Amino acid sequence: MALAQAVLIPDHIDAETGMAKVELRRMLDEGLAELERGEGIEMDDAAWEQLRSELRARRSAR
Repeated sequence: MALAQAVLIPDHIDAETGMAKVELRRMLDEGLAELERGEGIEMDDAAWEQLRSELRARRSAR
């Protein structure tokens, strides 16, 4: 019988990204403020793919 080991993640850390929730909230607020000003964020395909790869790596590392 295999035993499952629970991974404990502190409440102040986002489980998906591994980042502090405060930092994620700050990033979201900044992004929303940029959109309100009509600035928006532009990323090329390579940057998006790099971001996706980083998130996949963080998830599989758990």
